[in-house]
Amino acid sequence: MTPGARLLRGAATTEVFALLLACALLFAWIGTVPGLHGDEAWNILTAYHIAAGTMRPFTGMTSYSGALYDYLLVPVLAWGDWSTPALRAFAATCNLAALGFAFAALRHAEPSVPARRWTALLLATSPIYVVLSRYAVEVTALTPLFSAIALWLLCGASTSRRLFLAGLAFGIAGYNHALALALPLALAAIALAFDRKSWLTARVLVPLACGFALGFAPRIVAAFFVPMQMRPQIAPPAEDLLYLPWAFFRTVDGSLLYRWVTGQQWLWVIPYAALALVGIAILRHAQGARWQRRDAALAALVFGLAVAMALISPSLAPRYFLLPGLLFAVLLARLAAPLFDGRYARAAHAVLGATLALNLAYLAVDYFATFRNTGGGLAEVRIGKRSLESSHEFVPSDALYRQLVDRGIEQVICDRFIGWPLAVHDLAGQRLLITIAELQGPTVQRARAAVVAYAARTTRPQLNVQDAQIVDAGGVNLYRDRSFDHRFAVFVTR
Repeated sequence: MTPGARLLRGAATTEVFALLLACALLFAWIGTVPGLHGDEAWNILTAYHIAAGTMRPFTGMTSYSGALYDYLLVPVLAWGDWSTPALRAFAATCNLAALGFAFAALRHAEPSVPARRWTALLLATSPIYVVLSRYAVEVTALTPLFSAIALWLLCGASTSRRLFLAGLAFGIAGYNHALALALPLALAAIALAFDRKSWLTARVLVPLACGFALGFAPRIVAAFFVPMQMRPQIAPPAEDLLYLPWAFFRTVDGSLLYRWVTGQQWLWVIPYAALALVGIAILRHAQGARWQRRDAALAALVFGLAVAMALISPSLAPRYFLLPGLLFAVLLARLAAPLFDGRYARAAHAVLGATLALNLAYLAVDYFATFRNTGGGLAEVRIGKRSLESSHEFVPSDALYRQLVDRGIEQVICDRFIGWPLAVHDLAGQRLLITIAELQGPTVQRARAAVVAYAARTTRPQLNVQDAQIVDAGGVNLYRDRSFDHRFAVFVTR
């Protein structure tokens, strides 16, 4: 076997190992780490109503997301008894498939075999990939999949059919969530700047545009019923733009993600993603490696996408950095590629190896171990001017549900991020009347009622009664009962 053949065989083996590693990280404690989030519960409830024939949505949770995810969930959740593990298993499977398509795309786009091997390992263990894959909503479950399919088709495009299918995948991703449109727009800008002769021709653009129009057509149809309300901001808050580098790199290294999910960090996360990028840049300069067009194009794509998210997204929420965050791992290995055959090869491997080790170490401690030992905490993280992330919403509510049912509670008045998960737990028994305070008002309708809020203040539009001993719900007094789960403030009728 020639050395080149051995390298290619080693790359394939690394990709298989990376997929197995990602599978372990995505499926471990899939139903309990973290607790069922309100957004995830909304998707379960929507799929349940679609199956029952009581809903036929055109859009998803927001006006700028699609309903495709909810329709795909119906057979999976019906088979899985409308459970959290079934929901997250579907999302994890989608993201494992996305990883496979990403590896296939890299075989066309990345000539360096060592760089492909490192990319596979860094992607599979990336905190943004692992944590957001386990948060099973439409933007995290389907956007990576259709984007990876589109890139794979585009990278190997030699026929109009593949170009049409690539455009179709981009269009479906854009219908699924509007922020996915930033990727094809950024790629178009990169093609215009770096390789317009290859891409900006009728032979390429016509099939791409036709495929995109077909994939995005459901969004156009839905616009007649629910207009998309997200608009690019002409002048986004300056504070957001100043926060952008910090928010992006702290999402890539996971520090924002861990605090958002667990409410705390056992280990302080050093900014190792940014340090790794600086380290590779220093090694390249020391070796005298010149920047290639593909290096500059990929760097422009990654950081251009991050800026685009800040300009058009409703906030600097970590989940909106999903695509540029994943591409950061590709960029890191690409920039290291010229070093693998030079005098700094060992140093380059050491930098990437340390990044991989820190990915796994912080995931093990600050994500899995922290949540399994604490069950989640109550904390808020403000990012820029518009974004406030709350770990309250990942606190498990299954124990609270059992307590409410065991004590004969018939009605629960709460906010939506508590009410939707409780409604999922109640699908089988149908024992509770759940009243969402923001939508229906806090009116007591049953003899045994409870008002439930988080036991820590939040600036989101939720019930803030954690310091009260008595609350008034439509003229009925309810009294604090501290025997319930301590992370919730529960008031019951007497």
